[in-house]
Amino acid sequence: MATIEIRITLVAPPAGVSFCLQDKNSVLSQQNLSTGADLSFDLQFERDEDGRVRGKMAMGPPAQRFFYVNSGTSAGQIGSPWTRRAKISLMNLPPGRKFAGSIRGMNKDGGPVCASVPLMDGGWAVTAG
Repeated sequence: MATIEIRITLVAPPAGVSFCLQDKNSVLSQQNLSTGADLSFDLQFERDEDGRVRGKMAMGPPAQRFFYVNSGTSAGQIGSPWTRRAKISLMNLPPGRKFAGSIRGMNKDGGPVCASVPLMDGGWAVTAG
């Protein structure tokens, strides 16, 4: 299996809202309180010889892998008016070992992004390394 590294960036998330990653066991990591500036998270996965993505952050069946970015109370922020999580697809990763992608950090209602969210700028980009 090959290790792959991913950086996901939330573009302009709402200030004052906590964001984090969630693994398969509902363990939260990389908690960050947004200032309104772009916010990035780094993840590692493994890709098997059949191209399937695996790892503690990889959710869903093998043919539909994704990961979660939680926000508000879902990110451990007590008293937040938001309880959300964004589902980010790991499908269509091109060949390579390092990738970057970005999503909008704010929903149309002014709260944190949630539900299945598309990547911006054409999807995953292969980065150096």
